Amino acid sequence: MAGDSFRLFVFHNDAATALIIAESYFNAKGAGRLLLPPCDVPVSKTIYLPIGSSLIGVPWRTRLLTTAEAAYDDNVLFRLNVGGDGKWEQGFPGPRAGFIEDIRFVNNANRDVRAFDLGGGYSLKRVAAENFCQLAHMAPDYVDQVSFEQCLLFWRKPPSSWPARHQQGISSGAFGDGLRIDGCHIMPFVGDKAEGMAEYVGISLSACRGGTIANHINGKIQFTDCAALAVTGGHFELGGLELLRSQIAVKSTIFFNRGLLGRTPIDVLPAPSESCNSLDLEDVRFEILENFGGVVTGADVKLARGSRLTTRGSFRRFGRNGNLSLQCLFGFILADERGFPLPDWISKAAACSMDGSVEADGTISTPITASTPRANALSLRTDNVAGPFTAPSSTYYYTYQLFYDMQRLIGHEVDAAPVSLRLQQGKAGAVLLPSRVVGVTLRVYRGTEPGRYRWMADVPVVAANELYDFGRHLSGFAWQARSPGPTVALSLPGFFGTVSWRGGLVDATARASLASPFPVSGQWRAGDRLSFAHPLRQSDGRDAIGLICSADTQTKVQRADFRLLIAS
Repeated sequence: MAGDSFRLFVFHNDAATALIIAESYFNAKGAGRLLLPPCDVPVSKTIYLPIGSSLIGVPWRTRLLTTAEAAYDDNVLFRLNVGGDGKWEQGFPGPRAGFIEDIRFVNNANRDVRAFDLGGGYSLKRVAAENFCQLAHMAPDYVDQVSFEQCLLFWRKPPSSWPARHQQGISSGAFGDGLRIDGCHIMPFVGDKAEGMAEYVGISLSACRGGTIANHINGKIQFTDCAALAVTGGHFELGGLELLRSQIAVKSTIFFNRGLLGRTPIDVLPAPSESCNSLDLEDVRFEILENFGGVVTGADVKLARGSRLTTRGSFRRFGRNGNLSLQCLFGFILADERGFPLPDWISKAAACSMDGSVEADGTISTPITASTPRANALSLRTDNVAGPFTAPSSTYYYTYQLFYDMQRLIGHEVDAAPVSLRLQQGKAGAVLLPSRVVGVTLRVYRGTEPGRYRWMADVPVVAANELYDFGRHLSGFAWQARSPGPTVALSLPGFFGTVSWRGGLVDATARASLASPFPVSGQWRAGDRLSFAHPLRQSDGRDAIGLICSADTQTKVQRADFRLLIAS
């Protein structure tokens, strides 16, 4: 003993007894630092330590081991300021309740166990728990400034009979304010399937107001009644985010969308009418990898009704594997709480992903003005980089259309002839080189007969010089079956210009004369506007400078749904 420190010495290899002696000393003294030796220390019972106690080990060499014969209260090894009833021993302990550093917990006995019950604002640094069901659970009371730094959990699947608060890697009753989680990693223990982590809650936060989760790897993070929390620099090959009655910001974070596992990287859950979820995304990537399944038919984000979303510079990215090959950026896919893509978002997904918002009333907006050069390029080659090709062997024909707005079918045809290529199942796939465009959607068509296209894929382009046909998908976007035939009829044949959006309405400006000034297809809304490139002289001598939609169009567009705008 030196001052408030108790150095644990191990005599005759009886480390378990020495640890129990240290427990008695600390409870008699009231606080202090327990300095653990650089060796294996069996934990033969649940250790109870008072507020102000700290556990300090030797980096990587101090190992606390489970034993087969030990009786652990509530399946936990250490309780700090937590009594046998699972509640605080000293009420409202406040921040800096103690420090836990440089310790490895190793579940040698292969038991269903947890590492810590914490009753205060403790700081954990460089703590690893191997083959544990839980790293830490906070006693269900309010505490501030809890901190986890460079902690690691090799997750062991907990028994389903355990309460939910004990089935989560880090679990709070009410963390309080000033939360800090930095550089932590949650991963499946050897022998457990990684897919089991898809729905596993790595971190569960409740009623937390203010804090950061930085540089975190894997495991679902669940927010309930939280506000002013930021997730930055995260890497989620497994897991993601789940929001309930919470306001969260996410920045410079990557999520691997393994859609074939039936999950969504970010899920904003329905909230009561008096509550509002809020999600702000900046520089967020949703990764689609060919070696993870390639095609994702679901969404990247699910947003429940009544929730709000802002996004800036956040995209879906397709790659062949985890390295930097085939890096193409696309608009991400936003769906409702049932998983159905939101039509207004899909209509302009590339522009919205670059800079967009969804208000609580469902209005989807973007300040982006879509304007591109004419699409006049299309070439094709076969390449192993897009293989193996999974569709039946055949000669395939390709073409595409460029769309500013998918709902209204505002776009133009490609000024290039269709291309074709013989592809063999199991061999190299196709690489398409369309015109370089930004902020619009390319509808790519594929068929086995000239001019009769049986499949299409809608690709919201942000930065993609090439598109890769693997057979089942085109750069991660599923081929959709359609009745064999030509491309769809455009709403404004010959349109070339710009399109901007006013909330849910469109302002389209033609830069060239149109074959017909009135739309012939698409779903238009009352209030949509079209400005002509040149005034149209009417029979009464007045000039029409554009038109406005006077009634929502449904299955068929009629001229009566629009009225001309006359120059004053």
